[in-house]
Order: sequence, then C-alpha cells, then structure tokens
Amino acid sequence: MKGLESIKERILSQAAEQVTEIEQSASRQAQELLAAADKDAEDFMAASAVSDNREKEALILRERSYAMSEARKIVLSAKQELIDKVIDEAVDILCNIEYEKKKELYFDILKKNIKGKERVRFSEADTDIGKSLCEGSELDFSVDDIPGDFKGGLVIYAEQIEINMTFEMLVRQNRSKLVKIAANELFKNVQ
Repeated sequence: MKGLESIKERILSQAAEQVTEIEQSASRQAQELLAAADKDAEDFMAASAVSDNREKEALILRERSYAMSEARKIVLSAKQELIDKVIDEAVDILCNIEYEKKKELYFDILKKNIKGKERVRFSEADTDIGKSLCEGSELDFSVDDIPGDFKGGLVIYAEQIEINMTFEMLVRQNRSKLVKIAANELFKNVQ
C-alpha cells in the first residue's frame, strides 16, 4: 500500500518538526524550573538560617528533584498531545483519500465481512461510494438510507449483529498499539 506509506511519511515529517519544538520547549522549561528550585532552596536556607551543609544539600536535592519531576510531566504531556494529534491527523487523511482508493478499501472490508443480504451504513460523505459498490460489485448488500454520524468507515448490519468498522472505532480498539507505534516513530531519536 504505497498510499498509506506516503501518508505515514508525510505525517512523520510534520511531526518531526513538532518533536524538535517539544524538546526545545521542554529543555527551556526544565532549566527554568531548576533555576527556580535552586533559588527557592537558597531563599529558604537564608530565611531559616540552615547551617548544616548536609541539610543544605538535601534541601537543594529535594528542590531539584521536584523541578525535574515537573519537567518530565511537561515533556510527557507534550508528547501525549502530539501523539493524539498525529493519530487524529491520520484518521482525517484516511477519511480524505481519493475516491477510488477509498472505494477499494471499502470493497476489501466488505468482501471480508459480507455473507449476503446485509445492510451497510456509510458516512454521509461516503454514501456515494457505498451505492457504487452496491450496484457495481458481486457483493450482496444494501446501503442504509440513513448515513452514519461518523467520519469514515462503515457499519455492517446483519440480523442481530452489528459490525462497526468505522475509522473512529478501529482507532479506539487499537489505540494502545497506535500510540506505541506513533511514539516509536516520533521519538525514536529522543532519549
């Protein structure tokens, strides 16, 4: 699937720029937090007249440890935000792939899941693709009159069974795997 590979490369190149920005921002914030922690420790020692060097060192270590913990939280939050953004962007790109590629994707999904006489709901944007597949293929299904309230993908109804193959559901079901893949790709050069 050359199309998916090019989508992946485009998303990763855009995200690489954001990774660099996150690293620089986190580094600046960490330095600011460390400087503030050092100043707080010095102010506290001056105000309380801590005289024992071990107490001073322990206090400074605690303040620096707290500052580093806060810096790690900031970096982690920024990374999580970027990963969510990349996954959302991938879904948006998938929803907007060209008509013929999306038609082929939906045909492959239907071919694996249609046994005969199912009703299939497409998103409003993809209803035309559904009708085209229904009329122009050997698959035995009907297109639901009511479009789905989802970005892309489809839902197959067969008697009492519903097979939700919407992009949103597929992402939700595979979120932990997608997060791991995105993190490995985005942050493979980050310590």
